[in-house]
Amino acid sequence: MNDYSLINTAKSGLALTLLMLIAGADARELIETRRDVEEVLAGFSPSSLSTPDQRFAHAEALFKLGNIWQASTYFAKQIRPSGRPQDVELAADIARLTMDLERAERLYTRLLDLPEYKDRARRGLLLTYYHQQAFDKVISLYPDGVAFDGPFAGYLAQYEGIPYGIEWIDAVARLPFKNDVMAPGALPEVEIMVNGLKVLLTIDTGGDRLYLDTNVAEKAAIRNIVISQAKYAYTGGRTIDEPLGVADTVSLGGVVLTNVPTTVAQWQAHGLTTDGVLGTAILKQFLTTIDYNERAIVLRPRRTASALRDALGEGEMVRIPFVLSATHLMFAKGEINGHRNQNLFVDSGLAMTMPMVVPEETVERYKLKKNQLAGTQYYWVTIDSHGFNGLPGGRAQALGNVFVDANFYRNQGFFNDALISHQYLRALGSWTIDFDSMSFFFPR
Repeated sequence: MNDYSLINTAKSGLALTLLMLIAGADARELIETRRDVEEVLAGFSPSSLSTPDQRFAHAEALFKLGNIWQASTYFAKQIRPSGRPQDVELAADIARLTMDLERAERLYTRLLDLPEYKDRARRGLLLTYYHQQAFDKVISLYPDGVAFDGPFAGYLAQYEGIPYGIEWIDAVARLPFKNDVMAPGALPEVEIMVNGLKVLLTIDTGGDRLYLDTNVAEKAAIRNIVISQAKYAYTGGRTIDEPLGVADTVSLGGVVLTNVPTTVAQWQAHGLTTDGVLGTAILKQFLTTIDYNERAIVLRPRRTASALRDALGEGEMVRIPFVLSATHLMFAKGEINGHRNQNLFVDSGLAMTMPMVVPEETVERYKLKKNQLAGTQYYWVTIDSHGFNGLPGGRAQALGNVFVDANFYRNQGFFNDALISHQYLRALGSWTIDFDSMSFFFPR
């Protein structure tokens, strides 16, 4: 049996969702191919950016190619969104993806009274309030008699109190892995306490908040607020109900979170063996290091220079900027088959022996040869190089026909060229996720 036969484990990842609670929240109109947008961008020169329309088209092309940080710098220098609503909206989207949340809130709010932009502005504000952890602001978006835009808005509006209170017991919290993360298809697993109940969770940056299996959530007395629906790869693309609730306490070694947003998932019923997932929203509360060499996840306080120095140590580090799309999707620039600056969705929770998943559009663009996996819907392709810019991973295989969302390539408003996961990340030894600088740090 070779590595390709381990495909059954690929269904473990949470990230491969069809519904992100707010469908299309990040989507700008994106019907062109990557080549189309690259040609548009190549047609611009400094001398051709003399009108507001030209400057907007240039910035939007940067956005669609996933060059969000470049677009952010460009907007700051060249476009001052003082009046035109299309400029304001694009500037707001860029600010939100780069976590400049005060600016995003200010810009989206300016669009609420414009009928053509109202719905998109409200969705942008929902995400902005979510990332600000200011759930109480949501109710202001829905005057009396106006229904919520689905369960996500209802969840935030009905949430009581401030989420993610932090109580440090030790200076640093350390959660040792409970399994062999170097085993084929394995993902890091840690033990934590939820409402006093010991649970075993998978570390998965492709998951949003804390996920608990239905039976485990009942034992932990999770208080449900609304019922949402979602589709995942591990459910075979089938829609399932998912209560969204709250855990009173989540103990993570030397730190305790209080009033924690929680998703109650049909997890073990689909053959998954842990009690749930520790996702990006939890990791975002800290300066997080996932240390494969030391077999542990280390949580430090955010916004402290000393914590960052301790996390990075004395060795030379490679900094990889990232953006945060929708509620939790981290994207960084990387390489596929020798082509740099591709948009890579960083999902550490794909339990398989290949480091990447590719959408159909990427396979077609680079003319990759499909090799069907007998008895399955999946295929694999060989890629000559992969990895983040500056951290190439060499020749590898990538899996295809995994995404349950038919528009996964375009639904964030920029091209999603591939998913990169645990099998690549673990080979780098460790990585630190710094949401203050919006950067990943890897040992060189």
